[in-house]
Amino acid sequence: MIQNGKIRKAFKSDFKIVADFFAEKRLGRYNPKEHPEAICHVEAVLNLLRVFTNDKTYVKIEKTVAERVKAGEVITMCTFAEEMTNKGIEIGEAQGIKIGEAREKISVARNLLDLLTDEIIAEKVGLELAAVKELREETK
Repeated sequence: MIQNGKIRKAFKSDFKIVADFFAEKRLGRYNPKEHPEAICHVEAVLNLLRVFTNDKTYVKIEKTVAERVKAGEVITMCTFAEEMTNKGIEIGEAQGIKIGEAREKISVARNLLDLLTDEIIAEKVGLELAAVKELREETK
């Protein structure tokens, strides 16, 4: 049986870069400094990664990576990893803001339960009437 290292050495161009990345990551020994190889077909590699991983985040980073290419930057697998991390942080922050806003609405609604009707609270705070009624039931 041919060993994985020999198989990987047989690959050429961008596919070799991707194969090395996944093999090294799987083995827990990927070091970005040891893999500075430039990816020539950036869009094609992003599509390949999206298909193989079923991770739609690769589509979300495509524009940013294209801007980096246009600026003359050498794109490597580390570039993709960096962009994936940045996109993950961006998505997480947006979700955190939404959760915080929802919690704030509930907090404000709770404070108004003794002062206003459910309908007025729902309208003014921006909650569904059913959510306000549920809050009122919880406080009984």
